[in-house]
Amino acid sequence: LKLAVPPAAVAFALSIVLPAVGYDTENLGPLSYRVRHGVDVVSLLILALSTPVQFVVGRRFHVAAYKAFKRKAPNMDVLMSVATNTSYFYSLGLILFCLGMPETPSSHNLAIATNHFLTMGPILITVVLLGKYLESSAKMAAMRAMTDLPASMPMTATLCGSGGSRQHLPGAGGDRPIPVELIELDDVVRIFAGGKIPVDGVVASENATHVDESLLTGESVAVVKQQGALLLGGSTCVSGGCLMRVTRVGSDTMLGQMVALVQEAQASKANVQRTADSVARVFVPSVVALSLGTFAVWS
Repeated sequence: LKLAVPPAAVAFALSIVLPAVGYDTENLGPLSYRVRHGVDVVSLLILALSTPVQFVVGRRFHVAAYKAFKRKAPNMDVLMSVATNTSYFYSLGLILFCLGMPETPSSHNLAIATNHFLTMGPILITVVLLGKYLESSAKMAAMRAMTDLPASMPMTATLCGSGGSRQHLPGAGGDRPIPVELIELDDVVRIFAGGKIPVDGVVASENATHVDESLLTGESVAVVKQQGALLLGGSTCVSGGCLMRVTRVGSDTMLGQMVALVQEAQASKANVQRTADSVARVFVPSVVALSLGTFAVWS
């Protein structure tokens, strides 16, 4: 993307922006110098800028299109490759034709048309790459948020009381810290004001507490939790403190399920993507066929 943006921006400015504000290619000083038969320096400059974008930056699309043709499953990469190659080689052919033919009004008009076609390739490649960059950035941001949140979870929890399988733990009989991995269902855990809630559970004490659930629910205001109310692992006890009876641990917690859903969504295609791929199998050959038909009629 970094390699594609500067050439595309210059080509876009020379062939579209400047003419739109009243500066056509004939009023650009040295850039308007005609090398031969209507082909000016602007056309050659845009050709020089488009070539590396077309064959270096856009190589990924051409390779993907070739592989799609081999699989007999044309996709959007095929349209990208066909469109950019057509505009590039058509413009290159026009430039060579104008350089080789005598000076006529038609050659001058053809030379002017090359700028618009040449510009389409680098602009199209840059826009598609920008879209892919934004998509991958959004995915990475979501994954970082889902991985950073579990990493910020407390490593220990304060277990209250004892009984049964808890007798072997150090300090059995009173409040004691234990690793979060050892928390079991129906354990009673003490939640302190200002601390993070380690797992899901319900308030087991009579005093009310205020909990910040913004990281999980997006609610910016602290929520009041009374006895029996649900507490989500990963949220923060803002004030009050309470006792919590554990209802879900590990990957069964709300946070664990959110992480699993994000990982599953990123590892698989959404239904709309599957639908788009199915449409592309028909859409791409249809567009190519219509293009060839139009070319045959007009030529």
